[in-house]
Amino acid sequence: MDIARYEKRLGAYLIDKGISWIFLVVFLILFWLFLPRDFSLFLSFLLATGLSIILHCLLLFLSLFFTHGSSLGLWLFHIRIVHPDLSILSPKESFIRSLIASFLVVAIAEASFMLIRHTERSVADRLTNTIAVNMRQF
Repeated sequence: MDIARYEKRLGAYLIDKGISWIFLVVFLILFWLFLPRDFSLFLSFLLATGLSIILHCLLLFLSLFFTHGSSLGLWLFHIRIVHPDLSILSPKESFIRSLIASFLVVAIAEASFMLIRHTERSVADRLTNTIAVNMRQF
């Protein structure tokens, strides 16, 4: 079993987070077009950010659960999240992982943890007792 390297996992995360940023831009444009002009710009940005985080978390949860441990970024980098015995994620574990990945501050702390500890297992991996493996072996 070949554990996925940190660099590959970071690339997969950036692709998944890029989708969240696309949602944010789309929501900002929609709010700018359809909300009254006297509506607060700060509240528009706050609402768009919240909606993009919720949508990102929901889509990541669905993709992790229904594709048995892959998202778009993980799929492009040939990575799958599994248990050490190669069993698939439960809905609870998929939700925990998607919740952690949806918040940028938590993801930065998680990446820092991986760099400081010189480990290939993130905080989410340790919480859900999973590993990220290269899919090319399956």
